Amino acid sequence: MTMEADPLDTFVTKVSAESLDYQTRHSLFSELRDTLESFHGSSEYSRFLNKTIDIFFKELDTVPISFVSNSPEQKLRYLILEILHRLPLNETLEPYAERLLLKLSKIIREDNEENGILCLKLITSLHKAYKAKVENHVPDFVDFLEAVYKEMPKVVEEQFGSLKKGTDHKTKEEANSKVGDASEETNAKVGAASEETNEKLTVKKEEEQMEAKADKESDDKALEEKTEDKDNKMKKEEDEVSGDDEKLKAKTDTDAKADNSTEENAEEKHSNETEKEAEKKTEEDATQDNALESKKEEDGDITMNDTAKEEKEVRNKDESEKEEASKSTSAPKGLSTDVIMTSSTASSTTPNPENLPNTLFPALRSFKMAAECPITLVSLYSSYKSTIESNIPEFVPLVIGMLRLQAAKQKQAHEDAAKKGTYLTHVSYDIKNRSTYGDFVLAQVKAASFLAYVFIRRSAVETMQPFQNEIPDLIIRLLQDCPSEMSTARRELLHATRHILSTDYRKLFLPKIDMLFDDRILIGDGLTAHETLRPLAYSIVADFIHVNADLNPKQIWKSVVKYCGYLQDTTLAPTVHIMSAKLLLNLLGRILKLESKGDARQLFLIMVDSFSKRFASLNRSYDNVMKEHKKFTEKKVLKLTHITSMQNETAEVTSHETNSAKRKADEESDNEKVVTKKAKTDADDNESQIHEQESKLKSDGGTLDEHRKEEAKEETETSLPIIVSTPHSQDPLDGARYLFRTLMTFLKSICYGFKSCNPAPPKGYEAQQWKEWARLTSNEELEIFKRLFRECILGLRFFQSSKKIVITKAMKQSFDITGPNLPITSSKEEKDLMEILATIFIYLEPSSFNEIVKCEMERTFEATLKNPALLHIPQFFLANEITTSNYSGVLIAFSISKLQELGETDIVKSNILIRLFKLCFMSVNLFPAANESVILPHLNNLILKCLHFSTTAKEPIVYFYLIRTLFRSIGGGRFEALYKEILPLLHVLLESLNRLIDCARRSSERDIYVELCLTVPVRLSVLVPYLGYLMRPLVFALNGPPDLVSQGLRTLELCVDNLTAEYFDPIIEPVVEEVAKALWKHLKPLPYYHQHSHTTLRILGKLGGRNRAFMKVFEDLKGETVTNQELEVMVQFNGLKGESSMPIAAALPTALKTLRSVRYKLHYRESAFKYLLSLLKLLIGPSDTEIISSGVYAKYVQQITDFVNSDAKEPVDQAKVHLKADKPHDIAKQEKQEKLLVKLIEAVFYGASIESCKEEATAFIEGLCRHTVLLYLGRSMVEFHKYNREFSVENHEGDRHLNENSMFDGISYALSFYNEDVRKLGERAIHIIYDTCADLAGSERDAIKFLPIRRMCSNFIHNCYAEKYYDKLGGCLGLEVMICGSANAKDKDAEGVGIPPAYFALRQLEITRAMFFVLRDTPAELPSAVCSVARHVLLTLFRQCNGNGAVPKDAVFKQPFQAVVSQIVFDLSNSSPVVRKTAQQALGVLSEVTGVPIANMISPSKGILLAPIFGKPLRALPFHMQIGNIDAISFCLGLEDTFLEFNDELNRLLSEALALVDAEDESLISAHRVTEYRTAEQLVTLRVVCIKLLSLALARPEFLTGNPQARIHILSVFFKALCSKSTKVIDAAHAGLKSVLSRNSKLPKELLQSGLRPMLMNLSDHKKLTVEGLEALARLLELLNTYFKVEIGRKLLDHLVAWAQPQTLRRIAATSDPDGHEIIKIIVAILKIFHLLPSQAFQFMNEILNTLIYLESTLRRYGDSPFRAPLTLYVERFAKQAVDFFQTRLASRAFGSRYAYFVSLKECSNLRKLTEERLALFVKLVKDEKKRRVEMCSVCQPR
Repeated sequence: MTMEADPLDTFVTKVSAESLDYQTRHSLFSELRDTLESFHGSSEYSRFLNKTIDIFFKELDTVPISFVSNSPEQKLRYLILEILHRLPLNETLEPYAERLLLKLSKIIREDNEENGILCLKLITSLHKAYKAKVENHVPDFVDFLEAVYKEMPKVVEEQFGSLKKGTDHKTKEEANSKVGDASEETNAKVGAASEETNEKLTVKKEEEQMEAKADKESDDKALEEKTEDKDNKMKKEEDEVSGDDEKLKAKTDTDAKADNSTEENAEEKHSNETEKEAEKKTEEDATQDNALESKKEEDGDITMNDTAKEEKEVRNKDESEKEEASKSTSAPKGLSTDVIMTSSTASSTTPNPENLPNTLFPALRSFKMAAECPITLVSLYSSYKSTIESNIPEFVPLVIGMLRLQAAKQKQAHEDAAKKGTYLTHVSYDIKNRSTYGDFVLAQVKAASFLAYVFIRRSAVETMQPFQNEIPDLIIRLLQDCPSEMSTARRELLHATRHILSTDYRKLFLPKIDMLFDDRILIGDGLTAHETLRPLAYSIVADFIHVNADLNPKQIWKSVVKYCGYLQDTTLAPTVHIMSAKLLLNLLGRILKLESKGDARQLFLIMVDSFSKRFASLNRSYDNVMKEHKKFTEKKVLKLTHITSMQNETAEVTSHETNSAKRKADEESDNEKVVTKKAKTDADDNESQIHEQESKLKSDGGTLDEHRKEEAKEETETSLPIIVSTPHSQDPLDGARYLFRTLMTFLKSICYGFKSCNPAPPKGYEAQQWKEWARLTSNEELEIFKRLFRECILGLRFFQSSKKIVITKAMKQSFDITGPNLPITSSKEEKDLMEILATIFIYLEPSSFNEIVKCEMERTFEATLKNPALLHIPQFFLANEITTSNYSGVLIAFSISKLQELGETDIVKSNILIRLFKLCFMSVNLFPAANESVILPHLNNLILKCLHFSTTAKEPIVYFYLIRTLFRSIGGGRFEALYKEILPLLHVLLESLNRLIDCARRSSERDIYVELCLTVPVRLSVLVPYLGYLMRPLVFALNGPPDLVSQGLRTLELCVDNLTAEYFDPIIEPVVEEVAKALWKHLKPLPYYHQHSHTTLRILGKLGGRNRAFMKVFEDLKGETVTNQELEVMVQFNGLKGESSMPIAAALPTALKTLRSVRYKLHYRESAFKYLLSLLKLLIGPSDTEIISSGVYAKYVQQITDFVNSDAKEPVDQAKVHLKADKPHDIAKQEKQEKLLVKLIEAVFYGASIESCKEEATAFIEGLCRHTVLLYLGRSMVEFHKYNREFSVENHEGDRHLNENSMFDGISYALSFYNEDVRKLGERAIHIIYDTCADLAGSERDAIKFLPIRRMCSNFIHNCYAEKYYDKLGGCLGLEVMICGSANAKDKDAEGVGIPPAYFALRQLEITRAMFFVLRDTPAELPSAVCSVARHVLLTLFRQCNGNGAVPKDAVFKQPFQAVVSQIVFDLSNSSPVVRKTAQQALGVLSEVTGVPIANMISPSKGILLAPIFGKPLRALPFHMQIGNIDAISFCLGLEDTFLEFNDELNRLLSEALALVDAEDESLISAHRVTEYRTAEQLVTLRVVCIKLLSLALARPEFLTGNPQARIHILSVFFKALCSKSTKVIDAAHAGLKSVLSRNSKLPKELLQSGLRPMLMNLSDHKKLTVEGLEALARLLELLNTYFKVEIGRKLLDHLVAWAQPQTLRRIAATSDPDGHEIIKIIVAILKIFHLLPSQAFQFMNEILNTLIYLESTLRRYGDSPFRAPLTLYVERFAKQAVDFFQTRLASRAFGSRYAYFVSLKECSNLRKLTEERLALFVKLVKDEKKRRVEMCSVCQPR
């Protein structure tokens, strides 16, 4: 057996052979390098060194030095040096350390740059490892480093030439010859080869330069033509490069050291990187690095992975920087470096660098070696501090000299640019050897980094003194000269600049700050640098600005403008935006110290504008942010799930491993089963997850195809050449929130600074008063803050709770009972931000604040609907004393404008509106003095609109909930002005509420009405006349819920305390017994609520002797109620003989209550429904299944149907028909059972409103309808027999059954129900009944012969006469379904369920009476749906029954038709306007379908109408009857060929009407009732109808013939009516005058003088002007324009100026509602007149528009004002003169902005047309203008 040879001995033996060539030796050393790790042991390592160290030295001595990179000699020498570099530096190597150091020191001075750099690193490592042993060699090493720097000037001149004329080729040849001489002494042969190679490469260079030029011109085209394979290959290579970047960390620069600012970190990092490179670097890796890095250099700025890495490096600053040298190694090394094209646009045809020989520089004359020197010196500093520190003064000048060096052509380019007044920002285009130039710049960058290190160490201060002034120039020039593709070098230079700027030398850079603001200098024009270095560069300049307190105003201005631009740049990272905002905040103090407050104000506005625009861009990205947030959350959940599963699996494996060995075999088999099962389970889980994801996508409204398209889109985006956005490492929503929160916090301070920079106060303002607010001075400034408010409101949605508000069906049903129930959640962070937002706007001047919030109120409301948490903003404004009155005025007006939407079924909107109203009412309690006057003008309007809208709303109760909230807020006796405002409404309010109490369908509704009656906010002294309206509500309150009981007891005690028995007893007498019973109920001991007991006892005590009348408790003796009846069933129990009776109705009341209450759980309501349904089935009775199955039942049905359907009944022998003997029965009990049957049917209908019971209820109702029809058929035969049989005492009545009409009562209940599902089921029941009748009858026409149809119609008509409005509504809807086909049908020609119109024609009069009764008997405060349905039924009935020739013209005047007409004519004079309007419409329909004029049609019945009207004088009738009579006469008088004659009766009526118009209010009604709302409204309506009647009379010639003076009198009254306070009266008088003038344009002079005199007299004094008088004047000018002179305009202008005094306007501007101020209304009314003046009124153009500017500026209004609307009409009428006026004043900002405003309006079409015609002239005027004030622009300079 032979021993294996020792590999080391084998190597020594083989390598000792002299005959081996260099290639073979290279292979041997390569094998040795690969086995180095096997010799790391102490003994092995010692033996290795003993045998190989001499071989290494010998080889280095014998192998010639080569300057060709791929020559065998160079490869061998580099490999040996690499092996030495990889040797462990421990005590074993220490004996050889000095020898090795000497050898390397010799080599580094003679060898090329590639080997020299390796030697440099090894020498540095030896000095660090064996400090004591080699310390004496440090000076020599430092001398070498200095020698390298001393050679640099020569190398620069050799490589880049001098400023003398010459070519690069000549420079290159000289350099090549020098290097050739140096290498000739060492290796002549290699030198010759090198020279030959250089000649070839020079030829190759010329070809490649031409190719590069062509490629550069077609760069974009080349990029687009790249194939997919090329891209994939590029991505793969870049991934490999990213993996190899760790190996390149050994070449790191001084940036990391400078960042750490300590030499210990520099030493440790350099040592670690050196060891790492020594362990990992191989020849193959180096070759691969060269190839890949060359590829990376070629694709440079367009590689997407490179861009991603650079962005990653920016985010993680602690990550090591990539080495610039790794890029430069991709190019061939040597003197002819420029022959290789290094442009980023190089095409794929560039030769592979591995196949080209690269000539290398000597180490002493290498830019790359110079780049390594600074980091080497810094590394030595940690080991030999004293030695190196003494050498720094010598080394610093060399570094400065290195930084001073410039390429000749680059220097020439700088000089040329300076001559042109600019500066150079790129590499000179004349420099061809760009790669070598890059190495040179990199060396200078490293030198600058060393300089920064020296600055930070504060060493060699004296040495730096002579050079400190030129440091800024050197750094700036280096930034200018750095090539665009060297982004890493630029980053290192920026880091060095940052460290220099952090020292005291930063002041030297202040003169260069303008150049630092230039991105071309700071960042360059490279794409990679632009995408990755901007955050670093901008932060450096920001830090520089922050620490410099000596900035001049111009520099501050430019800093603000620049960083405001960065803040708005969405391509920058959010961290840059925050950094920019921080800098702006830090500049705040310096801006405030500026001498020019105007400049400071402009700077603050620029900041606010940039913040608002950044918010806007952030809001635009909201959808994308939420989309990415959703993806991020899903990935996070999946990751957590995966981690959890992995942890569980690990725990399982660990537990299995700890089991005993004894059970190992069994457990292994079990594990296999578990794994198999788990694999199957995982597969199932994956499949289920896939299905779940698919279903989720479908539920979200998308499809799988759309999802796949979205994934394909994302994949395409990630394959782009440039990665636009990197994958989020954090939640995008968190980033957006952080940015918004930070900017909002900063903005608060900026806006406070803005407040400190107000302009000089105008004349009339005190300085202290002027400084109280932040003043805005232009529309542009106002728009900035408007946008800020809008975007901040939108931005708050980023903080909205992710839990969406879900509106359930139960919530919709309970909304009208419990009030607003919308949950609102908000975080503390969100509330804080809203508080900051509110604080920003609090200190704006009131006029600007009002304009902003009023303009943005609609958007704020829409945002609040999506995010209810925004309600905190109005709450904050209203709770702040500064803004409470202003915001309250805006909010209450806006909320009232939205009042109609309150009653919709939108739960969110209704809740938000309710809460806004609550906030307004709360502010009145919080600040009574400020807000009572604000809400006062809106109070009556709010209450009246609530009452009006409640009649038409889908949810009427919510309006009363709002009134209740109002009453609760202003109650308590503190708001006397509000109580007086409500007083005119008191009567109508209490009367309406009492009617609603009587008609309330649900107890919850009645409770609200009762509370409103008892809490009307008025004094008791005012309420005394109306106490009668409070007695019935008092009874309900005392018997109601606890809250109402407390309120009722307080009301009763108040009356007892303040009213005498003589006065109060008659009032309470009607309800005294009920009150006494209620009081006795509350006299209970604990646990009853003791407050009620104590209060009741106290009231009884105060009653004194009166309480003895009620000492006996009243007993209500009641028998069985409808829900308390003895209903039993016979049940068989196990164990008992026979059947036993069991009561089943005991739970009936509880079941009904449970079913109808939405507060009970669904389970209980479902159980109650099933219980009630079972009871109903028992009442109906079981079916005889045997009869039905045998077919006998069908035979009976057919016989009955044939009998009913036959017109001529066949004779039947009645003697053969015998009815069963009727059993004794209790009629009262039967009636109660029938009522119970109705209640149970209603309960089943109610079940349709419960989703889980809907199907069962629908099926049962459908069956019950068919069953009812069959029951009616049987009854028809029985009733026919009873009617036709002979009388006999032996006759019987047969079995008694419950009334079938109960079904129709249930249908009426369903039709009038508030739930839509129940209503639809009611309609369905009607259709089923008719369809069943039609099926049995054989045709739809014969179905009307069946009794159910007639009974159903009669039942609906009967319900129309019911007392409750909902019973009326049920009857009307039932008739509507039968006639029109469905409820709420709007089609005039819609057909019903199929019932022929002839059937209804027979009952036309009956239905007409019923419908008119509904119209007359339904009060106005009840839901208007009742009257609307009745009107629709009536008009449809007339159209269907009398159309298509159904009624001949001669039949119109006969009795059947005239009976209907008489009924209609009778209601023409009804006091209700709804009845009168319906009657008029009905006559119009009848006239239309019959073709007979209305006057002719009603002429036979005119006595019915005229007799009551002419029978009594008008003054003897109430106002509402007077209105009805006059309106009826007006209707008849307005008919063509009217039957009215101007006899004594009609003339008397006209005289009475004229007297009513002319009379004063006090003469028509008592003084104390004039102020009542209802009385005032009736007086206005009475005057309006009288004016209309008189206008119609003036149109009749016969009237004027008989009354010649009547015309003058009537017209004078019309003139007087124009001065009325009521707009309606003015409109009616205006219409009357207009109709008279249209027939006769001339009026008597005396009439005009008497009519105009009152108005003209008011014009004599401005204090006599009123809004009503000015409106009357405007109406007269519309009619009598020619009668007025234009000079009236001059008088009006004088009055306007008199009203608009500066002090007055300033006082008005500070109020909460300036637009509603009386003076402002008068000014607006004056301005409304000018467009009505004669045609010469354009002469006031200058004065009017100057007045507009004066008014708006004094009122501090810039965006809009109430004065612009009337002036819009003026400039539109005189459009030509207006254009001429503005044309000459276009340069004026005030006139120009208003001109633009008017032109933009739709109403100014003529003005816009004329402007378009002169557009060219306007453009020329703008261009010729020499001076233009630009107040706001994105880039501006200080004034």
